[in-house]
Amino acid sequence: MLKKVKFSKLAIVLFLTILIWVWADLSLEETYPPINSGVIVIGNRTKQNLWISFPSGTSVNINEIILKGPASKRTKLDQILSSTSSQLEFSIIPEHFDINKEGPYPLSVQEIIKESNWIKENNFSIVSCDPCEVTVNAYNLIGNNLEVLCYDAEGLRRNLETSQTITMSVPSNFSGNAQVDLKYEEVQKAIKEGIDKIPFIRLSNGEIKYAASTVRIKLPPEEDTRSRLTVESPTMGYTFSENMLGNQYKVEVDNKSDIMTIEVRATPAAKTAYEEQAFQVSLFIKDQDVDETLKNEFVYREVYYNFPEEYVRKNEIELAREEKVKAKFKVTLITPGDDEN
Repeated sequence: MLKKVKFSKLAIVLFLTILIWVWADLSLEETYPPINSGVIVIGNRTKQNLWISFPSGTSVNINEIILKGPASKRTKLDQILSSTSSQLEFSIIPEHFDINKEGPYPLSVQEIIKESNWIKENNFSIVSCDPCEVTVNAYNLIGNNLEVLCYDAEGLRRNLETSQTITMSVPSNFSGNAQVDLKYEEVQKAIKEGIDKIPFIRLSNGEIKYAASTVRIKLPPEEDTRSRLTVESPTMGYTFSENMLGNQYKVEVDNKSDIMTIEVRATPAAKTAYEEQAFQVSLFIKDQDVDETLKNEFVYREVYYNFPEEYVRKNEIELAREEKVKAKFKVTLITPGDDEN
C-alpha cells in the first residue's frame, strides 16, 4: 500500500511539473519580427469544372506577415525562413474556401496563411498581414473549338500549310485563340516534315493553360530571300594557344588571296553584320606548326568563317561555295636579330 501511495504521489508531481512547464512556455509567447517576403498562389485545381485565378498576375505578393507564438519556437521559425530559398509560399485550396461556383471570392489572407501545415504544427498565430484580403475569380470551364495560331522564336506569326483547330476547356470569359510557339529548329522541322505541339491559351492575367492533346503543325516552304554576294575587304585573324605566348611568330599564308575571296549566300543585313566582324576568317595556329613547317615546309588547315550566330541560326548566311578552302601556310619562330622581311 505504501509503495502504491508513493507512486501515485510521484505521478501527480510529474503531471503538475509538466503542466507548469507547458503553462510557462505559453505564458512566454512572443511576437516575432516581421516577415517581408511571401506569395499567395492557387493550389491544386481539383475542381474540373472551374478555373480559379487572380484578377491580375499568377500570384499575389504579401508585403508583411507578423506572427506570434511560443518563445521556444523562435528558433524553429528562423530555421523555416532560412531554409526557404525565395519567398514563403501560401496556397489557396479552393475546397477549403467553398469556392464551388462562378464568381468573385474575397478571401482573408490570415485564413490563407493559417492553412499552412508549418503554421499549424508550430502553434503560430497571425498578428497581422499586409494585404489583409485578396480576391480570386472562379470561371466555369466550357468546351470550345479554337483555331490554332503559330508563332516563331521572333514572335512572328507563321501561316500553316493546313489550318488546325483544337477543342479545349476554357474559362467562360475567354475569347481568344489557341497558339503554339516554335523555336528556330522546330520551324525547320515543321517545314520539312511537320511537328506535334501542345497548344495553349494565354489568359488576360498572364496565366497559360495547356490543351490535353497535340496538333500537327506543318509550315509551307520559306521563300529564300538570300542573294549571292561578295564580302568587301575581309580580314584574317590568327589564334595562338597560351603555350605560344611570349614568343613572336611569323605566319605566311601561301593561298591567302583564294581564302579571302569570299562569296556568300546571304540577306543584305546578314552580309553587313558579317563585314562588321573584327575578323571575317580565323586561322588556328597549333603548338606543333613550327616543327611541322620545318619538316614539311607547309601546313594545311581548314579556316573558320566567323558568320554571325544570329544570322546563321536564322539561315540567312552561308558560304556560297560548297567546300571551304584550306589554308596553305607556314609558321616560323622569330628570334631577336632575325630579319622579319
